[in-house]
Amino acid sequence: MIIQLAVNEDASRVFGREFDKQKIIELLFSDCQNNLRVISIVGMKGVGKTTLAQLVYNDEIVSRYFNLRGWVHVLESYDVLQLIKAITESFGRKLDNSKELNTLQEILKEEMWRKRVLLVLNNICNYKNSFLEFLSISFNGAESVKIIVTSSNDSVAAEFEEMILPYHLHCLHEDESWLLFQHCAFDCHGFHQIGRKIVIKCKGFAFFVFEDARTPP
Repeated sequence: MIIQLAVNEDASRVFGREFDKQKIIELLFSDCQNNLRVISIVGMKGVGKTTLAQLVYNDEIVSRYFNLRGWVHVLESYDVLQLIKAITESFGRKLDNSKELNTLQEILKEEMWRKRVLLVLNNICNYKNSFLEFLSISFNGAESVKIIVTSSNDSVAAEFEEMILPYHLHCLHEDESWLLFQHCAFDCHGFHQIGRKIVIKCKGFAFFVFEDARTPP
């Protein structure tokens, strides 16, 4: 099992997500009782959760504010130790394969000491108590820690509702989908009616609009 680390920088041309982006940023900067806050972007597959997280992660104000940022794409089945390693490496710390959980905890504390931390965990399908407990302990030395989670599983946010703020992401409106289709289409000249039918068929799912727009008629 491999946990991938990646941030797609090509997320600047996005349609219909400015409001959602600003709401997530407001949640990032709003006051909380402790130094750890988790925001879960919840929605069906293909609706644009990862793209929204990328917009927030790459925002100029966000990138200036947080001293330390990391992005981890999590595969459906993950091991807590491997995930912690991936998080540590996403902060720029190179690790060997022999690191144990206690050692990683100390390394994380060292990396985050008195820093404002932003971590994105993309595509979390389930939470594990040991993982959340580990994060709570490891982030004690940080000035503040904000974690953005994307998930298609509604129960993920509900299971830890005391710790997590859920943000439910809805499908694009038809006009927004049409703008996205026009931007991504190889050449929509002369195919207006066909393009509109494709957009309606996609029902506001950004991923399918993008894929269909790039497919020649």
